[in-house]
Amino acid sequence: MECLCRLIIVMEKNNAYIGWRRFLAMALKSEIVKLEDDDKKSIMASIDPVKAAVTYLFNTKKYYDWVGVYIRDNDDLVLGPFKGPPTPHTRIPINLGICGAAVRERRIINLGDVWGDDRFIACSTTTRSELVVPIWIGEEIIGEIDIDSNMPSAFSRMDEELVRDVAELIAGHVKLWNPS
Repeated sequence: MECLCRLIIVMEKNNAYIGWRRFLAMALKSEIVKLEDDDKKSIMASIDPVKAAVTYLFNTKKYYDWVGVYIRDNDDLVLGPFKGPPTPHTRIPINLGICGAAVRERRIINLGDVWGDDRFIACSTTTRSELVVPIWIGEEIIGEIDIDSNMPSAFSRMDEELVRDVAELIAGHVKLWNPS
């Protein structure tokens, strides 16, 4: 231990602290690799896949300015995990908004100009386009991924496919997800 402390002091004096942290992270990673499978499963089980998916999408594209998952609760959509500015729309009746329209119409909605659509419920005055992708289990829509962008016509077919694939991956977890 004394040797380790001296090494840290020497590295700090030589402005190598960041290098030391990287070395420590690498050592920790190699220790995790050595863990028994049950311990790895336990660590992985503590990660919420719905929150992880939201974070992944939010960090994927610079023009994904708000990403959230709404979970269907009968005739409402209830906000689950999200990244971006807070929204007052934590519960949306399915007869309102673009999010509600995606459920009613049972399809992906890629809206290039939100201000040109009467169904749009403004969460932010800077939002210019919106992509809403239903999350399905069988024939039932159990929720949706909603993405807002401050750029007009931000979302392409590739964005639709990416978000649809993520929705398919998390569907089982959304069904079990508890917003409380």
